[in-house]
Amino acid sequence: MVNAFMKRNFGIGYRNRIFHSINYLIFFFYALITFYPFLFVVLKSIQAYDVSSGKQRVIYNLSAYEMLLANADLYTTFLRTIFVVIAATTLSIFFTILTAYPLSRKHLKGRIPLLLFVIIPMLFSGGLIPTYILIRDLNLRNNILVYIIPGLISSFNVVIAKNFLQGIPDSVEESAKIDGANDYTILFKIFVPLSKPIIATLALWVAVGKWNDWMTGVLYIKDKNLLIIQNYLRIVLTSSYAAGTASADILNMPESLKMASIVVGTLPILIAYPFLQKYFVKGMILGSIKG
Repeated sequence: MVNAFMKRNFGIGYRNRIFHSINYLIFFFYALITFYPFLFVVLKSIQAYDVSSGKQRVIYNLSAYEMLLANADLYTTFLRTIFVVIAATTLSIFFTILTAYPLSRKHLKGRIPLLLFVIIPMLFSGGLIPTYILIRDLNLRNNILVYIIPGLISSFNVVIAKNFLQGIPDSVEESAKIDGANDYTILFKIFVPLSKPIIATLALWVAVGKWNDWMTGVLYIKDKNLLIIQNYLRIVLTSSYAAGTASADILNMPESLKMASIVVGTLPILIAYPFLQKYFVKGMILGSIKG
């Protein structure tokens, strides 16, 4: 059994085993370096200093998480963020695929000018002030739709989806048209089921972007009842620094609260990512090399 394990993982022969051993060692240290920041944040989030005995000593407890989770507003904000992420991701994927599909068909008239129209915003933007004026004129300030509507379609995502759909053989579309299928039937019943990798990839990008969208709340939201999780955690953190900690025995609570906020804000994405990883890698490769 040991010999079979060595052959399967380290190859056959002295040189192969040295080569694979060095590779495993390099990847082990790389994984350790990557994992260390997460471990550091988690440990810091449960670390505090106890001075009740007259001497400062390090203790580990969940006081920072208790402070965060004790406020009912956290759960309301969390559910609001989930709604924003689901709505924005669903609509973004729908309109992205709806835009990318015709652009992937070479027989579309005016395809090149339309592609240029999509690509130009990747290179130039109006800037912060014109964007703010536009949001104001659309009455999206202090409106939950400001998290969803602006940036609903990304030019980069459209190009990636277009490249993926373009890689599906034309014979699939031709066969469906011979059977009497129209463009909508071909898109939603044939192309979309075949596009799970790119859909999962784009969904992960959009969901992570919306979950971490902190600037939108700062610029356009003043109503605390419309804040999402990142803005809420920022308020909790700044309030803790301003007001101090609830317990006089804990001197380092602001630092641990900061790290606990990072864990709470990151955990949902860390949980969701493994379920999308296999589609994410495949979608990234296929969506970037087809053209």
